[in-house]
Amino acid sequence: MKGISISKFYGDGAFDSNEMFTSLDRLHIDPIIKIRKNASTDHVRGSMHRRKAIRTYQDLGYKEWTEQNHYGMRWPATEGIFSAVKRKFG
Repeated sequence: MKGISISKFYGDGAFDSNEMFTSLDRLHIDPIIKIRKNASTDHVRGSMHRRKAIRTYQDLGYKEWTEQNHYGMRWPATEGIFSAVKRKFG
């Protein structure tokens, strides 16, 4: 909206919600969000985008899904920085 282009959003299971998947689709951002283990496509209401992501995740399995989506790249970019700042400043 302010001239910034975001192509992918990496998030852990805390971001696994219908609203997040719908919002990301509306903004044309590819969601790389870990799906909860107990996610079901039978009871997903309100987001066909999350339902599609659940099916893809379940078909591929966790390991292949992480490799295809480079899910581990989230850690050096965010968690590594937070950890370094906490070590430095307490």
